[in-house]
Amino acid sequence: MFLLGSLQASAQNIQIAGIVTDDQGMNVPGVNVTVKGTTLGTTTDANGKYTISAPGDATLVYSFIGYTNQEFAVNNRAAINVKLASASTNLNEVVVVGYGTQLKKDLTGAVSVVKPKDIQKRQATTVAEALQGLASGIRVRGGGQPGSEAQIQIRGLKNLSGTAPLYVIDGMISTANRDFNPADVESIQILKDASAAAIYGSRAANGVIIITTKKGKDGDLKVEFTGKSSLQNIPRYKLAETEEFSKLNYMAYDNAGATRQQLDLSNNTDWQDVTYRTGNMQDYNMSFSGGGKSSSYFVSGGYFGNKGTVIDTKFDRLSFRVNTQGKKGIFTIGENLAISRS
Repeated sequence: MFLLGSLQASAQNIQIAGIVTDDQGMNVPGVNVTVKGTTLGTTTDANGKYTISAPGDATLVYSFIGYTNQEFAVNNRAAINVKLASASTNLNEVVVVGYGTQLKKDLTGAVSVVKPKDIQKRQATTVAEALQGLASGIRVRGGGQPGSEAQIQIRGLKNLSGTAPLYVIDGMISTANRDFNPADVESIQILKDASAAAIYGSRAANGVIIITTKKGKDGDLKVEFTGKSSLQNIPRYKLAETEEFSKLNYMAYDNAGATRQQLDLSNNTDWQDVTYRTGNMQDYNMSFSGGGKSSSYFVSGGYFGNKGTVIDTKFDRLSFRVNTQGKKGIFTIGENLAISRS
């Protein structure tokens, strides 16, 4: 009897109340308060207050967009006040929008910023293929064949004339097709709604992808080399040998009460070996950059090769880029030159 009573006491819920504030002491409405490991929960009201029923040994989880999640053990307390810390976000990041720039905290349109290091971690044929999974509202569909260009949609289908977004590379309307080397990317901004892309007019109906390529920076000559190589395989299935297949075939005809089919036992081809192979993807890039107070230069060359897992499918690309800039008084002159062969 004593054991039963202690179990009932430990499982008894208690009523917990409290106030949630931010690091400035202001009440935070709409904070999710949940009992860890369960579906029980509530939200704070307009004054940041909440009440919830939970076991005395439970843990409460407090979460809200823009703040770091926090957990507190109940420990049979009836009152728990919580101060949420702001999540670390870079609101002073400069974002390219149209023909100008804005601070991220001043933006009112829907804009996603993709970090170049996330692009360059991947072995991708095109920029669109490399964007997969890196920005919300972006859908990327690849063809699978080496050299095929991925199809990209920003926030779904918007018109019947096409789904391709508008590409703006270094301020010029262009295309980031398979001839463009993703390793040359310095920054990418994706304009997803009408307010952000309005400056480009009807051409931006499917969104805008703004790409800035790498430029030289003040300092001595900087030489960089990156190389990536990987192998690709597809699953292989064990097939029946000629003798095994003939036994199964004869058994099927015998069970059906039909006359056995005459088989050509000289055929013993594994079509997987004839059709497939081990694929290989290689990506090598080398660049030279530098500059001073009045000039800068960036020169890069790259090779990308993709030998597909299906025999006789492959893609090779050689790319070369020169970005230079010089200033004299109020005048600035330079060029962005890109040459590729695939």
